Amino acid sequence: MKVASVLFMILGVILTLLGLLPFILKYPFNNGPNSGPATSWELILMISYDVKGWYLMIGIGLLLLSSFLKQREN
Repeated sequence: MKVASVLFMILGVILTLLGLLPFILKYPFNNGPNSGPATSWELILMISYDVKGWYLMIGIGLLLLSSFLKQREN
């Protein structure tokens, strides 16, 4: 269970950070409807905008699950 709680915590932190990106940064500029991202960072921003907060909710849920599992171990 300890490995699972650490894995859930790491994944929860990553997803929470990805979920916060749309609230902190603006949408990357693109020239037209068929233009793609210029860098991998723009791709990450576009994906986090498209998910519309699901990453944030899932990340917080995983963090809560990880803290629940840690309390259960003790």
